[in-house]
Amino acid sequence: MERKFKLKNEELKFKLTNGDMLSIDEKYGNASNVVNSLVFGEKGFLTNSLRVISEACKTRELTVEELTDNLTSTQLMQEVPSLAINIYFDYMGIKTGEEEKTEEELKKDTKKK
Repeated sequence: MERKFKLKNEELKFKLTNGDMLSIDEKYGNASNVVNSLVFGEKGFLTNSLRVISEACKTRELTVEELTDNLTSTQLMQEVPSLAINIYFDYMGIKTGEEEKTEEELKKDTKKK
């Protein structure tokens, strides 16, 4: 699943791939540590959120520095961590309640037709 996020006036698309995970591993020492800090809210939570979304951007190359300079405080503290976690869950095939509900609604709509 591709996710969208607006940075200033630009809509960016995100999807985490195996290549992105390898890049995170190479750049930051251990992809598992980066992901664990997201999932468990450990040390480096915000920084690692930025790392994941910068690597997962499919629209264009996006750096942590560019994100840091252009995000609003609400985006940094609330939207970016949620985006990073959801991108990771999508990569792992973990469905959140949001996607499950959407699928159920789609099934109901199909039955009505």
